Amino acid sequence: MRKRRIPPLEVGDAERKQLMALAACEETAQSRAVAARARAILACADGIKTKDAATAEHVSSDLVSKWKIRFILYGIEGLYDAQLMLSDAEREQLEALMRLDKTFQDQALAMRARALLAYDAGEDFRSIAATLGVSIPTVSRWRDYFLQSRVDGLLNTRVILSAGERRHLMTILDQGADFPRLAQRARIILACAEGGDIEAIAAQEGISTTTAAKWRSRFVLHRVAGLEDIMTANTPEASDGGAPEP
Repeated sequence: MRKRRIPPLEVGDAERKQLMALAACEETAQSRAVAARARAILACADGIKTKDAATAEHVSSDLVSKWKIRFILYGIEGLYDAQLMLSDAEREQLEALMRLDKTFQDQALAMRARALLAYDAGEDFRSIAATLGVSIPTVSRWRDYFLQSRVDGLLNTRVILSAGERRHLMTILDQGADFPRLAQRARIILACAEGGDIEAIAAQEGISTTTAAKWRSRFVLHRVAGLEDIMTANTPEASDGGAPEP
């Protein structure tokens, strides 16, 4: 598949001065990230190839292409990462989540909260990912979840399965002919656990995004029992334990 051609960069005198100032500012992790983007934009505007600008900044050509597109669309503002703008209440919620450690699901939430608090404090994706032992896209995804739905976005978008839960869901799939609706919900959860987009999962299953998201949320709150049509008042919040699979 041919990549979309990016229009030539046009940098005015005022923007060039701003970019040069940004390129020289490396006081914090976030300002260093913006400085690298500014240098790449200046290089490309001066006729340097995207791949050469990427090599100079020790990043991929695709990343420089993304910065170029964001600059063309949004100007200087496009080089900045979205800010969380935490309220005092949200900060307290994240700090409370960070202290959770009772179950593997709690630990997963604690890691997300720790990542967001570090990002809000000025750390960049690379350093946060290295500290937590996750990938840079994972940290970026957590940031986006928060921006979309604030703290609720951390609670309801990520499905982490234990080995026992995965086996249970696979067993439900094997019995799909007898329990087609339950099998569909199992497929939704397994797809979410693999990082699938909820809209794409819903389209594949021929259901609405709202319905797919409902079963994902039910699973996060009540685990496998949440996929049943009838839940008792004492539905457990977590099923068979065990460490989550990587």
